[in-house]
Amino acid sequence: MGIVAVVVVAGVALMASRQVAKFSDPSSGAARLARGQRTLQDADMMHDAIRADVLASALASLKSQDAQWAQAATDVREHARRMLIDLQDTAIVGLPADIVAQLEDAQAKGLAYDALAMRVVDAAGSGVATAADYDAFDQAFLDMEIRLGRVTSATDAARESADARIAQQTRSNRRLIVGLSIAALLAIGGAMLYLSLWLLGQIRRLSSLAERLASGELTARAEVRGHDELAGLGRSFNTMAEHLNGTVRTLQAEADREVMRSQLDQMLDLAEVEEDVCSSMSRALGILLPNRPAELLLADSSRAHLRHVSANPAAGSPGCGVGSPWACPAVRHGQPQTYPSSDALNACPRLTERAGDEIGAVCVPVTFMGRAIGVLHSTGPAGSPAAEVVERLTTLATAVGSRIGTVRAFDRAQLQASTDGLTGLLNRRAFEDAVTEQLAAGTAMAIALADLDHFKLLNDTYGHDTGDRALRLFASLAKAGLRGSDLVARYGGEEFVFALSANSADEAAAALERLVVELGYECSSGAVPAFTASFGICHSTDATDLSGMVRIADAALYRAKGSGRNRTVLADAEDIRRGRATHPDRRDVTPAVGGVLVGSDATAE
Repeated sequence: MGIVAVVVVAGVALMASRQVAKFSDPSSGAARLARGQRTLQDADMMHDAIRADVLASALASLKSQDAQWAQAATDVREHARRMLIDLQDTAIVGLPADIVAQLEDAQAKGLAYDALAMRVVDAAGSGVATAADYDAFDQAFLDMEIRLGRVTSATDAARESADARIAQQTRSNRRLIVGLSIAALLAIGGAMLYLSLWLLGQIRRLSSLAERLASGELTARAEVRGHDELAGLGRSFNTMAEHLNGTVRTLQAEADREVMRSQLDQMLDLAEVEEDVCSSMSRALGILLPNRPAELLLADSSRAHLRHVSANPAAGSPGCGVGSPWACPAVRHGQPQTYPSSDALNACPRLTERAGDEIGAVCVPVTFMGRAIGVLHSTGPAGSPAAEVVERLTTLATAVGSRIGTVRAFDRAQLQASTDGLTGLLNRRAFEDAVTEQLAAGTAMAIALADLDHFKLLNDTYGHDTGDRALRLFASLAKAGLRGSDLVARYGGEEFVFALSANSADEAAAALERLVVELGYECSSGAVPAFTASFGICHSTDATDLSGMVRIADAALYRAKGSGRNRTVLADAEDIRRGRATHPDRRDVTPAVGGVLVGSDATAE
């Protein structure tokens, strides 16, 4: 029914448009008559203009104004040409036969009229024109005007008749259109009722589908038939459902990735040292990439070599032979590199070197704060790796790079906080913490204070660089001569402190005597100007805490300085007594544990 209404309305509109087009068609009689009227008006204007030009030429010849005569002659020719063209255009418009006959007569008279005008103008220019010539031209002008008037009158009459017919036809068409429109409106009303009921049913079905989709039933789809607007709406609904389904899958995948990243970060956060991080990485490779051989290669402290630190326990290690970070294309490019085939021309050289079947590989640089510290390498079947594989390897590389970098930075910070920058030995605070812990555990030990003899003179004579070399040499010999449980630290300036595991002070003195011998041997090689050191030693049985032992050892050291230097002195009863009180003879003092004053006497170097 809706289709019938549409057809009726379309028929009415088509009929009306055809009638309007008929009236406005340039080829219709009314249009041709209108065009003929216009061209006749132009011809009549040219007919008048020719007479004016002839008179102007006559006047110019009488006044001997050659330029004005020449212009008049030119105008006569141009206006004559245009009049003939207008008459010819009127003839070819397609006017009624009676008008055409009159027009042909006017064209013939027009040719004679134009020719006579040219002769009169030429005679006037030569000065031979007579009154008879002008009388003949006026008679030709009147004859031409009469004929043009007849053609114009006939054309006007025909135009009025055509306009009357058009008006009558317009009134008839209007009545027809009104009748058809009423019929169409009735048909449309019925069709609209039917369409309303049908559309309501379709909309209810789509609403039900939308509610199912909103409730989580992502498989809900509209049944689409035909190619009308509702079918298009159903297809749009299905497209929306597909996009929503894809969005949900994408969000779910992203949520899964976030969970994986969170768990990975939590696992790595539990690793306090680099070895634990590498162990956790192996476990993560086995869980996230169970079927792909994979390994982690990290750069050493020199950043010149890569070493294998962990591998996938489920699928093994690919065995990459790259030796240095810069030799790895992934590290050089700073982004993941995929190699679909080991036989390809652009495959990684380390991949083509391996024996066996064709394989593919993925290499992801491991970085920390923009600096490459390693590479995560995985192999698999030939072909481009799945996007999920590359994504997981990238996530793993990012996480392990961050954790390894953090652990290494923390280790460096700890090392810097606990060591002396010049000698590399423990600093005073780290030494005191370690020894206090050992004493609390009941460890028997000896504390020895060492002071380089005449160190100020060495600095003044050879410069501070030489003094620094002397400190580093002594520190190196002291560290090399220690046992695993012994400790040595730079205590300040040119003063060093030892904590030696020993049951007696004599046992510790024997170990320090070996250091004195090594020092003498090294100085004889000429590496630095010769220098010596003095030592003061006490045992843990002489005092109950570190600060007391340091004071007693300092008293023994003072005695070693006073008795000639370059010697080792064991604390005696007097040293123990003096160490238990504030030392009266020390000046260049530095604070020790608990605020007790210890140090070296500047005058006793």
